[in-house]
Amino acid sequence: MFTPTLLAERLESLLAALPDDPAGRTRTLCIALSGGLDSTALLAACARLVGDRRLASPLRAIHVDHGLQAESAAWAQACRRHGREDGANLDNRLDED
Repeated sequence: MFTPTLLAERLESLLAALPDDPAGRTRTLCIALSGGLDSTALLAACARLVGDRRLASPLRAIHVDHGLQAESAAWAQACRRHGREDGANLDNRLDED
């Protein structure tokens, strides 16, 4: 059965397998946050790992509001809320092209 704890444990093992930065810099973990269930669960699981000190990387969420749907501003606002709640530095951009 899928649980947030199971997701965090699987992520922890996958992230631990990444090679160290050759220059010794701290890596920032960036999550593409659409506001949907999958990316929101991924952000929450990574935030849990950071909060439990099982992941030393700073956490950053990135959301791009393409403005393609009438509800896109509401999605962007929800992403800002999720970022705040999960302690992620959120980069929320409006695609103006």
